[in-house]
Amino acid sequence: MNTPMTTDETLIALTQAAITAGRGGHTPEAVAELITRLGTDPALPTDYLAYFERLRQTVLQPDSAQLDTLATEATHFLARSLGPSLRLTLALNLAQLFDSYEQIELAWPFQAQAVGLLQAHTEAQPDQEVLESLAVALYNLALYQAQLEQFAEAVVSLEGVVAIDRRLDLPDLAEDEAALQNMKRRRDGRPSRPSPPAGEALSPPAQQALEEKIAHLPPDEQAKIRQNVTQFLAMDPAQQEAIVAAEEQRRIDAQAEQLIELAVSARQNETLGDMLLLLDQSAADLLPDHPADSAVGKFGQFIQAMAALLRGEAVPSVAPEYQARLADLKGRLGEIG
Repeated sequence: MNTPMTTDETLIALTQAAITAGRGGHTPEAVAELITRLGTDPALPTDYLAYFERLRQTVLQPDSAQLDTLATEATHFLARSLGPSLRLTLALNLAQLFDSYEQIELAWPFQAQAVGLLQAHTEAQPDQEVLESLAVALYNLALYQAQLEQFAEAVVSLEGVVAIDRRLDLPDLAEDEAALQNMKRRRDGRPSRPSPPAGEALSPPAQQALEEKIAHLPPDEQAKIRQNVTQFLAMDPAQQEAIVAAEEQRRIDAQAEQLIELAVSARQNETLGDMLLLLDQSAADLLPDHPADSAVGKFGQFIQAMAALLRGEAVPSVAPEYQARLADLKGRLGEIG
């Protein structure tokens, strides 16, 4: 028998849906309809109802005023008496939410809270998985801080990343050390690379597309985005590729963690039918169009393995970077029974 999602599960699910809308994965109208369907139950607490309504309005009209108010509502939830796991999941989701709408100044405080929660966790349980999660969270926090020109703070965050890399002997050490040195140059006012050569710019169609996308933003925000694009164009191809790949992997990792939490919740609440439909559709969307050894291809294989595990079928192999996640999910499902 299927049971409704809990209040907090609804909170996470609808926030995640809004992230998808911000990234262009679903239409705003579809997500707004979902919020209306799941987030207007009179039995929900008043503050949740207010948050869901603000979320719905923001998805339909993501202007600065709506996003600012949403951030205030969201901060309220993190001040509630939430369990550590839910608080961490919500903080990371909120950072992604405002990032998806290109509101870095609203995203970074939630990312900073997530870092703080993970740091407290590592003090209580300093295992490798938690430390690696902390390194990822610190790296993403540094990216936000750099975009806000908080270069000294970004250096501190990256120093934390490098310290974890060294402690665990992670393969990202060289790349993260290079990022740290580059951030120190930016902190000290020394350019990491010369200014782009004259004439190095977006093609006219790409420039037009960019202008259309940022037209609704205030002039100062538009100027900052244009500056970020110029800086990106000034990088060599290897740097550009690394940034794009890191951003893609960051989003994939967040989605993988979200799917794991949803799967555990579905098993607890006996709502596996809907969860399996979501997994099957996601795998069908991803796998045909991406090579098996690509980041997206590996993620699709992980989703297939999740579905098999939930069905009690033979679980296909996954890429090494997903084996720990799959084992963790199997253990958590086993505890539920």
